[in-house]
Amino acid sequence: MAEIEKFKVIRWILYLVMMFNSYLLHQNISNNLKFTIAEKVWCPAFGSNSRCDVALLHSIIGIISGLGLFLMGVLDDDIKKKKLFNENETILCLIQVPIWIGFFINILQWTREMETSAYEINFIYVSIIVNVILLVGSAIVSHIEKGVRISREN
Repeated sequence: MAEIEKFKVIRWILYLVMMFNSYLLHQNISNNLKFTIAEKVWCPAFGSNSRCDVALLHSIIGIISGLGLFLMGVLDDDIKKKKLFNENETILCLIQVPIWIGFFINILQWTREMETSAYEINFIYVSIIVNVILLVGSAIVSHIEKGVRISREN
């Protein structure tokens, strides 16, 4: 039982770090890359305001998905009895990986198109890569925990 609790805490920490990292990504984009000048919003780093809005939306989605996974992990005793979340947590984590990689590719193309290179842009790259690593790590920990759970039940 202590092994399962250890995996649970590791998953919670990974989800909380993902939420915090997505929050930092959101703050970086909204505070350092978007400017309001004479009641007009500018986003020169990505080339247009719509691209900045897409990046902000994606960071918000990262916060919400991290929160959702964290809450499902906290409530997993009730959910695991129904086996609703037990089999799908790994899949829920891995589904997000291609989305974050696609976001990384878009940001990379936008910044190359605008020839943008700054600390803030590098921070965005690192934040996206960290979120991908956290999601893959969460999927691995969830899969291992599921194996331990199944072996304990038998």
